[in-house]
Amino acid sequence: MIATHARRMGRDKTITDPQHYLQVLERKPGALRNGLPFQKLPRAITLVQEHLQAKAGGDKAFVEVLLAARDHGMDILETACAMALEQKTVTVTVILNLVHRLAHPLPPSPQQTPEALHLKEEPTADCSRYDTLRGKPYVH
Repeated sequence: MIATHARRMGRDKTITDPQHYLQVLERKPGALRNGLPFQKLPRAITLVQEHLQAKAGGDKAFVEVLLAARDHGMDILETACAMALEQKTVTVTVILNLVHRLAHPLPPSPQQTPEALHLKEEPTADCSRYDTLRGKPYVH
């Protein structure tokens, strides 16, 4: 199976999903320039594409960015691209880092315990209490 998607009814419509073409891009990054699926990308991703392709090796750099959508989805990639543009740090490394951080957020930081929940008496480690449950004292 190459791809699955909902059936779309109607005539004379061309429906393309960039995710279906990512594997081709790995081998042929030049397909970005004229490929129909890559002409209708979300705005933030298109701006990143323009920024990266203005430099030497931009096609390959942008393919690296697009490949992140294969594992994490286009929505996360779009958010990461928007964040990179907002921070004015549009590089492959930064965008991939943002994608990873969005896909795998850190656990929340520990919260301070309210004073009302603090113990007034610290428990003591006293194993002899368990001897009473057994019915006879434990001898070392």
